[in-house]
Amino acid sequence: MIESLKLYIITSDKTYEILNISLIYWKKYWKYDIIVLGFNYGRDICEQHNIKFCSLGENQTISNFSNYIYNYVKENERNETLVLTLDDMFPLKEIDYDRLCDINDKIIYDSRFVKASLSPSNYISKTDIVIDNEICSNSCSYFNNLQISLWKTKYMLSIFSKNLSPWQLELSSHPNDKYLIKTTNISDTIFESNLIENFVCNSVIRSNTSSHLSYPYKWISLLGLTVEEINSVIKMCKINKDIVTFGHKKKGWFMCCLNDINCNADIRKYWSNISDIRVKKEYYYLYRDIYDL
Repeated sequence: MIESLKLYIITSDKTYEILNISLIYWKKYWKYDIIVLGFNYGRDICEQHNIKFCSLGENQTISNFSNYIYNYVKENERNETLVLTLDDMFPLKEIDYDRLCDINDKIIYDSRFVKASLSPSNYISKTDIVIDNEICSNSCSYFNNLQISLWKTKYMLSIFSKNLSPWQLELSSHPNDKYLIKTTNISDTIFESNLIENFVCNSVIRSNTSSHLSYPYKWISLLGLTVEEINSVIKMCKINKDIVTFGHKKKGWFMCCLNDINCNADIRKYWSNISDIRVKKEYYYLYRDIYDL
């Protein structure tokens, strides 16, 4: 039953503070159970939001990342599917539950499907095929990525049973006869073609496809939220406005700081001045309808 589908949010002692923002949006849009898997920090934030927090241990070893999660899920999850994401990824808009329910059934009953990318990641490629009206891939890069995804629990356990870091996990191999379902309408050809006018990104869960935390976690990129939403959430979470950005504080991906703008029209101005054409196009396809780019 789709009603028993659980969302697992993975946090860490270095990144747990982003939970305050993340849980606001998950509680706003996700209507089923939410469980946060962490270590020493984050429980108090979860309690404020009335969300269950489960500690995976007192010590964290990055090379054992996958195994911590494997041990918890193996002992506690009885459903055939689950949703998994990192703490700094959250929905920006209403979730397409009809589509989620349909894909959930397909993953449960069709052994070829083991995972579905619910966010606008894993862009459509020429090598994809169509199975049961779903755009699928068994050869895409980052098949096992930690973007917001629906997993067949048995498959997820088989991948996470090894001691892998997050980066090793995302690059890990998978059986050639198993498929990832893509729910985005963004094609990887966007980088070589002209912009499609009035494009609206589509996926089961609209989200930022990269981390909201900018290494080394000093900055928070809230790209994908309107200026009005951001001002509301930073007030609610008591976040220093000086550290909020649109895009990561690194070459090519940065647009502006929140202090640089007053409205969405200002965001359009900074977007138009992005020098990296590839980044500029990606931002257009992901956020055009949000900022009227």
